Amino acid sequence: MSESIFAAIDLYGTAVRYAVIDQDTDPPHLLQVGVCDLPFDVVDALLTEKTAAAIPRIAEPLAERLAGISAYEVRVLVHPPHVWSFFLPISAELSVRDRKRQLLKQAALLTGTTETHRLSLTSSTVRTTTDSEGDAVMWVHVLAVRRAIEARLSQLVNALDIPRYTWQLSTAAAARAAATQELREVTHEQALRPYALSVGQFPGHTEYALARDRQWYFSHHATNAASPNDRAYFAVALLNRLEIPLDAIGRLFIYGLDVDPYAYAPLQTILDIEPEIMDPAWAVQIPDDLHLPSATPGPFVASIGGALQ
Repeated sequence: MSESIFAAIDLYGTAVRYAVIDQDTDPPHLLQVGVCDLPFDVVDALLTEKTAAAIPRIAEPLAERLAGISAYEVRVLVHPPHVWSFFLPISAELSVRDRKRQLLKQAALLTGTTETHRLSLTSSTVRTTTDSEGDAVMWVHVLAVRRAIEARLSQLVNALDIPRYTWQLSTAAAARAAATQELREVTHEQALRPYALSVGQFPGHTEYALARDRQWYFSHHATNAASPNDRAYFAVALLNRLEIPLDAIGRLFIYGLDVDPYAYAPLQTILDIEPEIMDPAWAVQIPDDLHLPSATPGPFVASIGGALQ
C-alpha cells in the first residue's frame, strides 16, 4: 500500500468509472482509468435499501480492473440527486461536539428522520468567512447516507482490498479538476475574475460546481434542466442566490455525458465567456499505453478529479 496512491469510482447509471492516481509525482501519474459497464443500475443497487445481491456483481469486475494497485484510499463519487447533501454555515467558535450536533440537526431536517443514529455523515470545511459582526464562520459541506447504505459500500470496498474509503460529491471532484485547467491558457481578463463555473449534464439532472480562486466554493443541481435555456436559468439563479455578479465568472467549464458547447449558447451570452470542455487529463501524466475509453473526457471528470488531492 502506498499513501500517495488514491483511487476513485464514479457511480452513474449502469456504469462504474474509475481512476487511480499516484500523487507522488509532478504532475500526478495516472495509473488506471476505465469503465465497468454492467447490465443493471449500479446507483439503484448501491444507494437504495433494496437487496444487496448485486454487490458482488459490481465488486468482481471492478476488483479485477484494480488488481495490483496498492491504493491507500478509494473515494466513492456520487451525484447530487442520489444522496442527501447540503452546505451549512457554522460558527468557528463552537466546540467539535456542538458542530456535530448542528450538522445532525440539519441532516434530520433534510432527510425527514428523527433517528439520526441511522445516518452516516461525511463532512468537510469548504471555506471560512466572517459574518456581519466579524466573527469567523465555517461553511461545511455534508453528505448523508443511511447506515444500511454505508454497510453496503463497506462490503464493496472490502472486495477491492483498499483499506480506506470516503464518500465524495461529484461536483467537488469537478471543482478540483477545473482548478488544474484554470492554470492553463488563462488570459489576463480571466485572471481578474475569481470564480469558475463548471456545469455537468447528465440524463435527468444538471449539476453546477462553483469554485473561487481554484477552491470549491458551492454546488447545486437541477432536475429536468436539459434545454440550453434551462441550464442557463439555473446557473444564473445560483449566482443570484450567492450574490455573485455575472462578471465575476472568469471560466465556464462543461463536463458530463453531454458536452455540446452549442447547448450553452444562452449561458455564453449571459456570462460573455466561451464554454470550455473540461479535460481532467490535463491534470495528470498519462502513460503512452493508457487511453481514456471515451471519445470525450467529460464522463471521466468525476473519477479523475476525485482521485486528485
